[in-house]
Amino acid sequence: MFLRPIFFNLRSISARSSSAPREITGGTLDAQLAIANPNHLEVKGAKIAAGLDLSGQHFGDLVTSDAFTLTKGRHYAHHAPIDLQVG
Repeated sequence: MFLRPIFFNLRSISARSSSAPREITGGTLDAQLAIANPNHLEVKGAKIAAGLDLSGQHFGDLVTSDAFTLTKGRHYAHHAPIDLQVG
């Protein structure tokens, strides 16, 4: 059985603290993802892992260790941390 790809879109990135440093040198940001399962069956997974590149430079990694279930034909909003790798 062939599964169609699950779609992930990065909706927003926000700082975890209210202070605004002049320069980001590392740390963790919050990401809001939009996830769509176009398949006609439920998809289960153990984690989500992705790299974030901006203008050809690796910016950080998004990894969740939470198990998830994507119901067939549904869209989801998901929040996850991004560990920055600046420098």
